[in-house]
Amino acid sequence: MSLPERFYRIARYKLNELRDQLERMDAEYAEKQGGRQEAEKELVESINPPVSTQTPAQYPPRTVQNATVSAARTAAAPATAADPLAYHFALMGLPPGSDLNSVERAYQSLAARADPARFPEGSQDAATARSLRDRIENSYKILRENLDMTTQRFDRLEFDKPTA
Repeated sequence: MSLPERFYRIARYKLNELRDQLERMDAEYAEKQGGRQEAEKELVESINPPVSTQTPAQYPPRTVQNATVSAARTAAAPATAADPLAYHFALMGLPPGSDLNSVERAYQSLAARADPARFPEGSQDAATARSLRDRIENSYKILRENLDMTTQRFDRLEFDKPTA
């Protein structure tokens, strides 16, 4: 075998290796982009949740720190009105009527996933994460205010005004 033929075979072998490596990288990139598209679709669905047709009276009773929220609260709402907390439960990925512990676990998980520090500073992904994190925190605050009996008690407390 002549020297030029050896060089040709070696070069062809190396080029085939590079082609295979590039094809694997392309396949990984396409898979990654497919996952990104699914994540974007999930984000859009969580921002614009489907409107629930279930009425508040149909929800299971809420439990908060071993205490059941009175049925009078759910019965007092008209059967045709949508639950004002339904959007917030949907944003957290929870069924309507979930308890405070479930809301807290969902918040911890979602807040970690939407942490802007996970993305390059100033990128579009970081801005999207910041926006999503703000929505998650707002929904968590609203759900906590409505489900946490301790918070509700402190909100109703009135203190004597100090005398001068």
